Amino acid sequence: MCMKHFRLSGIALIGLLSAHPFASANTITGNLNVKLTIAPGCQVSGGATSGVDFGTLDFGTWSLLNQNIDAQHDIGSQVSLACSTGEPYTIELDNGQNFSSTRQMVNSGNFVGYELYQDASRTQRWGTGAEGLTATGNGAVQSHIVYGRVPVQTVQPAGTYTDMVVVTVTW
Repeated sequence: MCMKHFRLSGIALIGLLSAHPFASANTITGNLNVKLTIAPGCQVSGGATSGVDFGTLDFGTWSLLNQNIDAQHDIGSQVSLACSTGEPYTIELDNGQNFSSTRQMVNSGNFVGYELYQDASRTQRWGTGAEGLTATGNGAVQSHIVYGRVPVQTVQPAGTYTDMVVVTVTW
């Protein structure tokens, strides 16, 4: 009698398992939608929007200003700028804090004139508006070099002459 009960229980268990959906050999298929939207734009050093340090254009140390003194600085060496492919952008350099018909560095009320350019031949002034540098993004970090020149001029008293130019990137 005990044996019959066990057989009935075993048969009932097999019937229950075969009715359970996990024991089935059926399959289902469906779709998973995948999406990415690339918005036109630029990224500057991890997304900073103000207070960015573009570095220093250093003309070095000189005793006389009787020849053109040239220097250059890659603003991308301090700050990376990457814009999406095809995205137009502009980099503008203002006239600095001491402008008076030309950019000037100052030390104790004495001034040394200088200028900033977009090209190595120093013929295309880098400024604002129509004098801003325009470019188009390619999806990678792009390098932009600021070319500077201190032209021949009267020597001022010894000291360190400085100015600060605001760099504005617009896209």
